[in-house]
Amino acid sequence: MWALTSLLLASIAGAAIPDAMLRDLGTFQQRYWMNWEYYEPGGPIILMTPGEVNADGYEFFVTNYSINGLIAQQQNGAAILIEHRFFGDSNPYDNLTSQSLALLTIQQAIDDLVYFATTADLPMPGVMV
Repeated sequence: MWALTSLLLASIAGAAIPDAMLRDLGTFQQRYWMNWEYYEPGGPIILMTPGEVNADGYEFFVTNYSINGLIAQQQNGAAILIEHRFFGDSNPYDNLTSQSLALLTIQQAIDDLVYFATTADLPMPGVMV
């Protein structure tokens, strides 16, 4: 069982940015796909991003046609694919100006993954939030 879901992130700038003004920039939708078909409580969550591309067409990474999906299946885990900020439909801005692209950094991409991993309310059976 796999599903396309979207998650509202807390901040465009992410939690690691010390400048309070950056934290007030708002929120954006970041798309993710997940497969919890083989998940059992306590199993691993395999999280990946396809990189700096639109994630459409990469859904197979949450199935057992990929190493991520195979590991999830063999270890009773779940596989999640999260779209990179500024690519596909996970764009925090309607425009791509030098000002908006200032938030397209490696640290921000890492912060997005950390934020997702620590705050996502995943719909897997047997998980108590």
